Amino acid sequence: MFKSPIWQKFKAGWTKGYIIYACLIFAISLGIGLAIYFVKRPEIVQTNIPDDHTVLVIDTITGTSVSYVTFWFLVLLFTFEFGFTFTKNSITRRIQLLRLKITDEKNKPHSFEQSVKLKTMEKELKTLEHKRDNPPTKNRTVIYFNLIIGTIVFAVNLIISYAR
Repeated sequence: MFKSPIWQKFKAGWTKGYIIYACLIFAISLGIGLAIYFVKRPEIVQTNIPDDHTVLVIDTITGTSVSYVTFWFLVLLFTFEFGFTFTKNSITRRIQLLRLKITDEKNKPHSFEQSVKLKTMEKELKTLEHKRDNPPTKNRTVIYFNLIIGTIVFAVNLIISYAR
């Protein structure tokens, strides 16, 4: 269909986790918008002023779009590992402990069990070092797309609310 690399990256970005995030965020944002609508509706029905219905719709869309942008921004912060620096420290700590265990095993008398255990520990050390040195790249195009869509809806809503 589309051959552009941006489209391919966007399509590949819809992983199982992001689909679950998108559904949860959409449902929560819709719930917030409906809560605003049903809380304000009785007041507007009683006053019966013609402009109040547009205010009701604008407030509902504002609440929905702000919550949508906020939740996607939180997902973006979590993908940048904001507040999760302890995981990096735990990997380096595990590497240090594994190196100590390897040196302890090398100092023991040689046996077949020890050589097998030593090889598995060295293999685990290599994987941990590779994991520390080459962190996986994350595809954030889906998050950026949803943030842009939510911001556009919020901006259009603000323009309409001030233009009326």
